[in-house]
Amino acid sequence: DMTLDPDTANPWLVVSEDRKCVTDGNIERKVPNNAERFDVAPCVLSREPISKGRTFWIVGVSGKTAWDLGVAKKSVNRKGLVTLSPQDGYWAVCLRGGT
Repeated sequence: DMTLDPDTANPWLVVSEDRKCVTDGNIERKVPNNAERFDVAPCVLSREPISKGRTFWIVGVSGKTAWDLGVAKKSVNRKGLVTLSPQDGYWAVCLRGGT
């Protein structure tokens, strides 16, 4: 069972109270710019690490034309622009300009 970590969420993202969903808030929230928080990239991390074995998520992206879903090393850069690549600690599936 995955829960999102609101302390890592970009200020433009809103994490639900149950910490299971994230949405674009359309406005920048007033939140502390702590070391854990993504300040530019629209990202949020899970509280639970994946250490080994298999895992899966059921993800709803209905009506969205662009999205990213993936995993990241705990040590990834969270400040400034990020590149979603294995060299930078990200493994992601992305959709751009889709329907």
